[in-house]
Amino acid sequence: MTSSEREWFNDFEIEGENTGFVYSRYLWGNRLGEEIPVNGGEQINYGFHNDPLLGGFGNRVAITWTNAVWANVITAAVKNCEDILEIGTQNLQLNSNLQIDYTYKSYSNASDVHFYVDVDRNPYNDNNITTAATESLSATGNSITASSVNWTVENLTVGEKYYLYAEINDGTRKRFLYLPYEFLIEEAQNIDTATENDINIYPNPTTGVLYLSDNSLTIQYIEITDITRKTICNRDVAINVSIESIDLTTQPTGIYFLKIQTETGVYSEKIIKQ
Repeated sequence: MTSSEREWFNDFEIEGENTGFVYSRYLWGNRLGEEIPVNGGEQINYGFHNDPLLGGFGNRVAITWTNAVWANVITAAVKNCEDILEIGTQNLQLNSNLQIDYTYKSYSNASDVHFYVDVDRNPYNDNNITTAATESLSATGNSITASSVNWTVENLTVGEKYYLYAEINDGTRKRFLYLPYEFLIEEAQNIDTATENDINIYPNPTTGVLYLSDNSLTIQYIEITDITRKTICNRDVAINVSIESIDLTTQPTGIYFLKIQTETGVYSEKIIKQ
């Protein structure tokens, strides 16, 4: 933009530096601030920003209807077990099972949402590698709605970097949202066997939290699946952490299977949740 074009902005907007994407999830502008950018206008936290699913308090203020009825994925994040992945570069093992949590609005029409794995951050050049997940969505009217889908990390190349984005399509119009991650793919761990004396797992049976501690081996990675082999939790273990915990409090009673990666291989254990 030229200096004359920057004169379009008022003092609050600082020649365009404090507008638009500064309030997006990438640059972390204060979406819930009470500032009023335009004299006599509305506060920044009006409208979508005050919805409880987006971090507000829900006391939304009516704004002029603009007939903006395009479907939108508003926020999206990847979870490993119950932990939301930190923004930025993340290492992922092949065959990991993750969860994508997202919020959306599809005002007047039903929509389909697709999460694609891409080699860049351009949804228009048709170089997606694979589909991570899909879901059919009903029309929402004025409501912002939350949903989640599972993602098994597969059909990707070890050592390569990838990006994840959502495409929402109401049959006529599309919108896209790239998640704020760069994924580096690692080889899945080989399965071997450790001895029971190398690792402590307690209490088993458990009524809630399961604890793991190492003796002669160092725990590097843990994964727990249910009787259908659906992944309930998987995560890397921080170096020099001698005790790890897995919270099964919210899981139903039944049988679960625990795998623990160490420097020598993988140890497996059946867990009973009472």
